[in-house]
Amino acid sequence: MNLGKKGRPFLYPHSLMLFLGIIRVVFRLPYRQLEGFAKRIGKILSISALDYTTLSLRIPKLEIDLGYKKREGEEVVIAVDSKGVKVTNRGEWMRGKRKGYIKIHVAVDIKSKQVVSMEVSDEKVHDGEKLKFLVSKAKERVKVKKVLGDGGYDSHENFNFLAEEGIEARIKVRSDSNFQC
Repeated sequence: MNLGKKGRPFLYPHSLMLFLGIIRVVFRLPYRQLEGFAKRIGKILSISALDYTTLSLRIPKLEIDLGYKKREGEEVVIAVDSKGVKVTNRGEWMRGKRKGYIKIHVAVDIKSKQVVSMEVSDEKVHDGEKLKFLVSKAKERVKVKKVLGDGGYDSHENFNFLAEEGIEARIKVRSDSNFQC
């Protein structure tokens, strides 16, 4: 990593910078918040604290590719779901109110296990509201044949959207649903 570098050698490995760069891209963190995250990692790894300047100078120079490797002409089956990530834990009991969490909505090609599309939202956004976005973004990369989802995606709007797009819906229908096959 320092081979051929002019000036002071890098103190932090390229892999750590790449990891922090991916965290910044995925969670859309400003450098100051990333600095706090990096300092916490520094304590865990017993390395000197990463600072704002180092992060803001090295991360933009990285080549971060979260791209999907296309398989030409092949129709793919995608699975959609979301996961909540707690924003903070510190001091919740003192404030008496919850800080909340963010949700990461993903569409994954079930054969290659690669993420085809992704979106980040707050906890107020229902899973079903993001199906159109995830499928539309996925269609920019691949030819979607079928969509798999849990009961959170069960809505007339989602079934109608998938039918209009010519995509087979394999979404778990809730027991109290009035959907007709």
